[in-house]
Parts: sequence; C-alpha cells; structure tokens
Amino acid sequence: MKKALIILGTTGLLVASVAAAKVDTSALKVQRAANAQVKCDFIETNVARKVTKFETNRNKHVTSYIKTKERVAALVTKLEAKGYDVTKLKADLTEYDAKIKKFSDDHVAYVAALTSTQEFACGKSEGEFKSQLAAARAVLKTVHDDSVAIRTYWAETVKPDILALKAQKITEKTKTVGGTE
Repeated sequence: MKKALIILGTTGLLVASVAAAKVDTSALKVQRAANAQVKCDFIETNVARKVTKFETNRNKHVTSYIKTKERVAALVTKLEAKGYDVTKLKADLTEYDAKIKKFSDDHVAYVAALTSTQEFACGKSEGEFKSQLAAARAVLKTVHDDSVAIRTYWAETVKPDILALKAQKITEKTKTVGGTE
C-alpha cells in the first residue's frame, strides 16, 4: 500500500510538472514569435539605414573623385598651353575616369542588391534573404576594391606623372638658359 501511494504521488507530481511544461512551451512560442518580430523590424530598419548611408557616401566619393579629375584636367589644359608634353597625363586621366565610372556602377549595383533584400518577407523567405545579403556583400567587396584601385592609381600613376611634368620644364629651361650652341 505504501508503494502504491508513493507511486501515485510520484505520478501526480509528474503529471503536474508535464502540464506546467506545456503551459511554459506555449508561452515560449509566443515569446519567440515576439522576439522574431523585433529582430525582423531591426533588420529591416538596419537595411534601410545602410541603403541611405551608402547612397550618401557614393555621392561624396564620386563628387570627390570627379573634382580631382577636373582639377587635373584644368592643369593639363594650362600646362599644354605653356608647351608641356601632357599626352601621358591625358591618358592617365582617361583611365582615372574609367575607374571612377566602374566604382560608381558597382556602387549602384551594391545598393540595388541591398535594396532587393527588402523584398523578402522576414522570417518566411527560407534563406533567400541570407543568400541575397551574401551576394550584396560580395558586390560591396568589389566596391571597396574599386575605391582602393582609384586611390592607388592616383598615388602611383597620376601624381608621379604630374611631378614628372615639373621636372620636364626644368630640363627645358636648362637647355635654353645654358647657352646657345
């Protein structure tokens, strides 16, 4: 009899704990759904913020690059009028302009890829959002590489060619000042 009471008492505790566990799992499901919605709202806000930020940054970068190109183009015109040989610098500017165009196009492609992630319903896209976000990150890597290429091209090609023009004029002056033969 004592064994039966102990078994019944233990079974009663087990049934009570199972019922409490069922209540807890439903509460957990509600909490998970609420957390998922908060996470989705955060992600959507974050993506929209990044799109705005990158569009603004693109405009700043492209404007800066174009202003630099225009200053050098004005310098080329001025130096060409003075008799300098600026053919190499003109070729450099053509390539520099092509790099700026590639940067701008890749940046637009990145913003488009990032914007396309907003089309997916949060929590219901079954990995499509993540795959689209990964593709956008790959395009972002290209944008960064383009920016580095522009800065490197400026530092290693355009700037030394401008400095070479300065030396070119000095050698021309020494030929004329050194005396006539």
